[in-house]
Amino acid sequence: MQAVDLILQASRTSGSDGLQLTESWISGLSGNGMMYIRIVTNLLSTTLTGYSLFKWGIAGFPWFMSDWAAFTSVLVQLMLLWSHTRAYDPLYDNLVKAIFEIVFPFNMMTTLLYWTTYYEGQMTSDWTTWVYPLFMHAVPAATLLVEYFTNNIIFDWERGAARTLWAILSYIPLSYFVKDIWGNWAYSFITWDSWTSHTWVIAVVAINQIFFYAFSFLNNYIKTGQGVSREQLAQIPAQFENILKVAGI
Repeated sequence: MQAVDLILQASRTSGSDGLQLTESWISGLSGNGMMYIRIVTNLLSTTLTGYSLFKWGIAGFPWFMSDWAAFTSVLVQLMLLWSHTRAYDPLYDNLVKAIFEIVFPFNMMTTLLYWTTYYEGQMTSDWTTWVYPLFMHAVPAATLLVEYFTNNIIFDWERGAARTLWAILSYIPLSYFVKDIWGNWAYSFITWDSWTSHTWVIAVVAINQIFFYAFSFLNNYIKTGQGVSREQLAQIPAQFENILKVAGI
């Protein structure tokens, strides 16, 4: 039972926690080391993932979760790199941390769903067939994982869950009106004409939230040796239920 308490006991407080984005939790990795890592991941992100977004085109961009995941992955990594070029600002740091807490689990969720439900073996030796599967659905996850395991961000799991939920729920109106605007459904399994669509949407939201909590606790345990108390953990279902009520679900 002591091990459970140890796995579960830390959450980043609102406002600044004093940990700068430019630093790593790894003692042997300096601020300059973090900057060089971010330069490499940003080169991969902006060139490969950026190209996949360009190739897909602006007309199709708003309707797919993968596009939003890829775009926000590029954005947050640029913001993380930018922190090395500016004076320390606790408000900027906290903003980027909050965005990272949303973007990271969302990218992991979209990557999982793509490779398990959407990918149909389109890749060949022709590199142009790699654009959507790899550049959009592997590079963002890979570069974010490097960031996740090297930065010193402590997840604000207590407040971040609500932000993450609102972010994923904001996609629902887009998926509902996509056919009226774009002419086609974004996903063949979300057409809003049966309970199957509702089941898929609920599953996507649930997976996203599960990933948020799982990665939050893993992250905080790795970097602090602590997580949350069992009493706090027991409050999560009630918090989630209250959020759903506010959202009208």
